[in-house]
Amino acid sequence: MRQAPLDLGHLRYFEAVVRLGSVTAAARALGVTQPTVSVQVRALERALGVPLLVRGGRRLVPTEAGRAAAEVAGEIFRLEADLNDAVHGRLPGRPRRLRVGLLDGIPKALAARLVEPAFDAGPAVRVEVREGPMPVLLADLLGHDLDVVLTDVPASEPPPTRTTSTLLVECGVSFLAPPRLARAARGFPRSLDGLPVLLPTARAALRRALDAWFAAERLRPVVVGEMDDGALLAAVAAHGRGVFVVPSVVVGDARREHGAVVVGATDAVRERVFAVTAGRTRDPSLAALLAAR
Repeated sequence: MRQAPLDLGHLRYFEAVVRLGSVTAAARALGVTQPTVSVQVRALERALGVPLLVRGGRRLVPTEAGRAAAEVAGEIFRLEADLNDAVHGRLPGRPRRLRVGLLDGIPKALAARLVEPAFDAGPAVRVEVREGPMPVLLADLLGHDLDVVLTDVPASEPPPTRTTSTLLVECGVSFLAPPRLARAARGFPRSLDGLPVLLPTARAALRRALDAWFAAERLRPVVVGEMDDGALLAAVAAHGRGVFVVPSVVVGDARREHGAVVVGATDAVRERVFAVTAGRTRDPSLAALLAAR
């Protein structure tokens, strides 16, 4: 029996449900009613002859066939966007794109080192980096709008599709001070007691590790600022506002860029960066990023 051509409209509704995690969210994003989305998804299941979504707790999750369909759907809609760009002259040579999600708070110097190998994976590579919070980045990864997410913790909660977390970097941290505070910071780590410090916010794994270390060492620095953006934090600290922390692997970059002085270091606090991927990772630029450890 000859199979009828698939309706891409049905596929678009299904892909939205998988990417956004519910019929309600998909309906809101597409500007239609929930029954309309449900009808379209059921029509796609009938056309393919297999169930694509099942109830998992309070949300719909893809079946094995649904995961495969969602991955292909993402590729189809990326090609659709490429087609639109090509016919309007915006896609000369069809460069390969590596779309990287970067968790707020990952130090920019460290992120730059991690994405650098992707540029050398071929002459026609365009690396796109998008910053944001983990829930948004993970949703975009599962919706095939990102190829990889760089984060400070592995993906832990069960996602609707399989993810893989690869440890790219693990190192100790260094404490730096602007020149006017460097003398007061001598005698590390006891000198940190009572000194002004600028730290990542509590959302960052590094901040939680620092708080535990301060408690273990019985240190009470004065937190004068908390920021998600590591580059902003270092810039504010460099104006004399306080001691700040960077991964030891990029301490040289921080010294050159901000004119700060290293006052101490510890391996008891670890900075980690993971690459979270979903689905295929055979793209040369992504493979190069994952191999650069």
